[in-house]
Amino acid sequence: MPDTALCRKHVGALFESALSNAASTAHPGLLLSRGVGVWPADKTKKGELFQEHIKRVASLKVSDIYKAAYQRWFQTAGTTSSIVVWPGELNGRLFIGMGGASVIETAITLSRTYGVPFIPGSAQKGLASAYAKAAGLTDACRTLFGGDGETSDGFESGYVIFHDAWWIPDSAETPLVPEVVTVHHPEYYKEAGATDATDFDSPIPNGQIAARGQFLFAVECADPDWAALARDLLGRALLEWGIGGKTNAGYGVFVPPAVPAHVVQTWEGATVTTWEGATVTWNPGNSTLSTTANEGATCRLPDNQAKDEVLGELPDSLTNRLFRDRRLSNITVFVERVGNRYSIRSVHPGTV
Repeated sequence: MPDTALCRKHVGALFESALSNAASTAHPGLLLSRGVGVWPADKTKKGELFQEHIKRVASLKVSDIYKAAYQRWFQTAGTTSSIVVWPGELNGRLFIGMGGASVIETAITLSRTYGVPFIPGSAQKGLASAYAKAAGLTDACRTLFGGDGETSDGFESGYVIFHDAWWIPDSAETPLVPEVVTVHHPEYYKEAGATDATDFDSPIPNGQIAARGQFLFAVECADPDWAALARDLLGRALLEWGIGGKTNAGYGVFVPPAVPAHVVQTWEGATVTTWEGATVTWNPGNSTLSTTANEGATCRLPDNQAKDEVLGELPDSLTNRLFRDRRLSNITVFVERVGNRYSIRSVHPGTV
């Protein structure tokens, strides 16, 4: 019996062209699910065919369009006082959405728009909720995550929003990577232990596709204390439990951050750090805003446009107090490293 063609010849030629171009920014999700050209008549060749297909899809880099979208999201989240953002780096690789439908019998959660892996907010919320319950934070769980009721009127939504975690551009050479999971005792697993596992069993390698690199996490809440609690619970769960599939084997586990919390890659290729509990001082003589927190930072606000860009997140009452008293305490500043010094990028009330 001949192999079965899965797409028309001219369509297959387009897929081949996209996969053979080293500089291609084709949509990985579309190629992963639609780019298999044939279904082999010899089933023993299926695994090899799938592994080769995964390897080619995983070689694709992210597009400039995705990078622009990421920067737009980061700029929005990073300058919104109700959203807490932080980067998480994988200690290895991540399986997310393995159970999804796929022609190659393995799947991964990818953005439909960009074809880049992401971690759904719903998965983060479930993980943080389970971790909170295991930690005995029963009273806080209903506020953070919502709750069920005996009737539809009894359902409550959570106070905190868990946003999808975006893959951070250039945190790895490519966001996707081939993996192989080998089943050493197929009959033992197929029959739920009814057949003994022995050293004479033939292992069967299965091609899988995983994510690597770093993800930008974001939780949102009007109350900064609840946002911080949600961040801490999710952060600890990612470090200790991991997220996604095969966490018992070490997949989906994140490493402790090598930089202080809230240090994230930013728009325009800079690095922005959040300094909490800072005091800022206003000098009307030279129109300079400064803070002595950490290594110190300054910026000039020569006109109303500059003031709006830096102080736009402050309530009018705090802005007026700053210009009247020339000093504000216990606020949050976003600072950008410029050469060997820091420049204030924006000022926010309280803890972000």
